[in-house]
Amino acid sequence: MEQYIYDESNGLWYERDGDYYIPCLKLPETHIGIWGERYLTYIREHKKLLHTKLMVGGTLYDHLAEINQQAEDMFSELVNQIKTNEGITEQLKADNQMEWVRRDAIAQYPIVADLEQLSADQQEIADALALVCRQNNMTMEQLKPYVDAEFEAAVVRSVLTTKVMKLIREAAEIEEI
Repeated sequence: MEQYIYDESNGLWYERDGDYYIPCLKLPETHIGIWGERYLTYIREHKKLLHTKLMVGGTLYDHLAEINQQAEDMFSELVNQIKTNEGITEQLKADNQMEWVRRDAIAQYPIVADLEQLSADQQEIADALALVCRQNNMTMEQLKPYVDAEFEAAVVRSVLTTKVMKLIREAAEIEEI
């Protein structure tokens, strides 16, 4: 028996493995990008028949690359529309580069606008201090000697970091198609 055989009916090569011939399949080296990855996750979980059909047909990665390109084109078009509507122009870039960078970042990543408005209110700081006390089996009275400006700043950073992580998780969620 030959080690390799070619099947003209389907165009595949097969390799002998013991008594069986196994198809010599190789995944294409196609870049599917972030949108392709997200779509792949979606069809794996919610469109299993489509996923299987594309996988068996050998067109999955080409399809994902096409979806990624379409999504990138749509994103780029949306960003350009936002820039036009918000007056983010080359003239602004020439006149005030820092303002142009700030507004451009907000246009491309709306989460930046949310980040600019983040703050930690007194209740959130008190909740964070209570958590520190619970985790260390302390009362607020026992914690007071350790609280100084640096400690308070660290608590505020912790509260803000928690809020930022929440925004990032929300922004990364895949919406139903």
